[in-house]
Amino acid sequence: MFMSEEQFITLQESRRRVPRYLFRTCSENSRGGLAANSSEQILPDDTNWRNIEFGGVAGTKRMIENHLLWRYESPSEFTSWSSSLLFAIQYALLKKDYDRKEEENIKVCVLDTSNFAIPVYPATALYDAYRITPIDRGKWPELVRHYYLSEYLLRGSIYMENVEFRVISLRDILRCGLFKLLPELEDDDWRKKNALARAVRTARQSLSSPRCLSEEREKVEISISLGKLFGHRFAFPVAVAFLSLRSWEGKTPIDPGDLDAVLERVNSYEVPKDLGGEEDFSGVAEAYRQYLPEESQRFRALAEQLLERYSEHELEKQIQNITVSTKLGTN
Repeated sequence: MFMSEEQFITLQESRRRVPRYLFRTCSENSRGGLAANSSEQILPDDTNWRNIEFGGVAGTKRMIENHLLWRYESPSEFTSWSSSLLFAIQYALLKKDYDRKEEENIKVCVLDTSNFAIPVYPATALYDAYRITPIDRGKWPELVRHYYLSEYLLRGSIYMENVEFRVISLRDILRCGLFKLLPELEDDDWRKKNALARAVRTARQSLSSPRCLSEEREKVEISISLGKLFGHRFAFPVAVAFLSLRSWEGKTPIDPGDLDAVLERVNSYEVPKDLGGEEDFSGVAEAYRQYLPEESQRFRALAEQLLERYSEHELEKQIQNITVSTKLGTN
């Protein structure tokens, strides 16, 4: 990957907007197959970065364009991730419904980007830095910037020894109650037509509830069970991400009692201290706001409320401990 000094500064700054938790879907027909997308490692299909075709800034631009266009015949130094769990789930279900892949061989991954040594960039930042422009294809142009609003590109390989990520099969997710949590996703004609972007946008519109979170305790339980599939470190954020796929009516911010009901079920797992960078969609035109990952924005809002409530409980415990110690000292 080649970049000018100006591009380097721009891209380094863009990394401050990368969310802590990103998602990915893969199967045997992903770049490198399942050998390159396993619970031990996730590799791009160009790990040597020596492809002459991609030399210089112009070559790097061409590689990024080919990657964003899903041109698998052209090797890439990147793997794709998304801030949207909804995108990852819909893509996994598309691989089942349209590609007819076995549920066990379709994987959903979650990555913790808090290690700043992992070079992850917003796809739109790369798009802007390398001055990529749309390709006119009539009704359906390609390489349009708003297609990539929730996409992030990770450069190079990651290994379980030094990077926190987890890989879970679609089979396990389905068995854990995905369609009980989100019955709207069970039958999707757009998925069956290989129309992934339309399937995601349609789901965003349908995943709303006239009820508040406290009236849907079963869905809270399912979300927490799904989170636990991803292990101790990811149980909390993944459970909250599943809860955030639906737009809940009711009080905003959510009632403390509802927050406590969630915390009681996940407080034995690792609770993150921060959520990483906040995505910036301030320049997105109104006509393209339907492409925004509303679910990732809801995730951040709900997670922040939960973390604030968790901190309140921790402070209360400290005060109680100090009070008890003081009483014991005076006796």
